[in-house]
Amino acid sequence: MFTLMTGLEQDTALLQALAEFTELRPAAIAKQAGLAVTTINRPFSGTATTRLSQRTLEKLRATFPEFPLWSSWPETDALYDGIDPDRVHKLRTQAGLTKADLGRLAGLSQGSINEIEEGIRRYCFQTPKIAKALGTSIAYLHGKTDDPTPVEPTEEPGLRAEIGDLVEIDEIDMRYGMGASDVSGHIEPAKRIFSREWLQNFTDARPGQLYWAIGQGDSMEPTISSGDLILIDRSQDTMFDRDLIWACAIGDFGMIKRLRPTSEGVTILSDNPAVPDDFASDGELNIIGRVIAKVGKL
Repeated sequence: MFTLMTGLEQDTALLQALAEFTELRPAAIAKQAGLAVTTINRPFSGTATTRLSQRTLEKLRATFPEFPLWSSWPETDALYDGIDPDRVHKLRTQAGLTKADLGRLAGLSQGSINEIEEGIRRYCFQTPKIAKALGTSIAYLHGKTDDPTPVEPTEEPGLRAEIGDLVEIDEIDMRYGMGASDVSGHIEPAKRIFSREWLQNFTDARPGQLYWAIGQGDSMEPTISSGDLILIDRSQDTMFDRDLIWACAIGDFGMIKRLRPTSEGVTILSDNPAVPDDFASDGELNIIGRVIAKVGKL
């Protein structure tokens, strides 16, 4: 009998979805959020005896703001109802698909499909792709309807739409300074639609780990001009080579600069020879992500 999730099961589903979205293990999620490993590992593995605390949820939200389910947690129907394992198994066998076939179509491993059909994994971030591969709707897989007729993915609430090869990327018009710009105020992200294939020319990061921003100023001329759209990969937030271009901030002021790590801190470089170099001591500079592409006018 397919039943609603308990509160502890909801926490497990949430963390499993977050791990799938970020492609991080529980220990890495805990480390990035400044939490004890057991705080994440126990509910992730289904061995916790208490619910996630409000403080833990707030830290996770602050660390992974791009995770789409925050906007509707804890009301998200997907987490309350989960995937009906019997319906997945029935539709898969009717379609003549093996578990490996379905996993390949949905971007999951055969083991993940096996966990879904055995009821071990009650929520999966790739549910829209599973539904598409099985020719049905997310609502049917979640037991919200007995009609297996497929619907458009954009009609399903609480989930980021992925239409064909197109994906949504958040654009923040925070006017990243080249110089520096005040980034202390709250900025509401807008959405832009881009080709996944085109994005993969620059990065393998998930769309939720990318931002578009608009540069302002001339300190990075001729490489980046004022008004250029800049693609920022937030999965890269640690300097691994000299003189790459990064989106970064000192205090409340954001900037696009080349960074050169030294034994005492970081030298901040401009491509415009008329702009002098700057320096940030250890711990003073906050790296937002690496600049991996730009789009400008000819």
